[in-house]
Order: sequence, then C-alpha cells, then structure tokens
Amino acid sequence: MRGLILTGPLGVGKTTAQRILVADHGFWMPSTVTTRAAEHGEPEVLAVSWEGFRAGVAERRYILPTQFGGHWYAWLGSDLARLRGDWAAAAALNVRPYTALLLSGIIPELMPGMGRYGGRV
Repeated sequence: MRGLILTGPLGVGKTTAQRILVADHGFWMPSTVTTRAAEHGEPEVLAVSWEGFRAGVAERRYILPTQFGGHWYAWLGSDLARLRGDWAAAAALNVRPYTALLLSGIIPELMPGMGRYGGRV
C-alpha cells in the first residue's frame, strides 16, 4: 500500500485520523503549499507569497494548483514523486473528494478511506 486517502465532509475527523496515522503508525503526509498564512499547529503547511506560488507552479515545483476560499493551494512536486515511487512508509492524504478521485486514478495503489459516514479508516 502506498497510502490511504482520507476524504469526506468537514468535521468528520480526517485531520485527526491523518495525524494519528503519522504520529503512531509511521505514515507521512504531503506538504500543502498555500498563499494563505499558516496557522499554529500546521507544520505541513508551507505559506508562500502569490509571486512565489506562481513561480513554483511555473517551475513545476508546486503541482495540482487550485483556488479555494480566495487562496491558492498546491502540493510539492517532490511529494507526488514520493507517492509514485517505491517508498517504505505509506502516506496519509487528507484531500477533497475530486482530488481523491484524481489521485486514485494516477496512483491506483492508494487506498480510499472514509470518515464516520463511510465506515472505513
């Protein structure tokens, strides 16, 4: 297994499950690059300026850019390469449903998990 995709409605515990998988079970999580300010307790969030974000996307260091809530978000290209590679530690991904579909199409070995309404995780 390359990783577990956590997706579902807001407030079902995706982030909590992700942090437990990382802290207690040897999973890792991709970093999120964003143009918004990172909040306290978000070590996986890399805040950059709009100019830095745009340059990173142009240089393909940041991938899958999307806008949400007035800010831009992307992943590090190196994290996608790690997901596609043969790594010992599985990833715990906390993503929106569309991104989950996209990633499971790109990397079929990623297993979907669902929050309390879906039963798996």
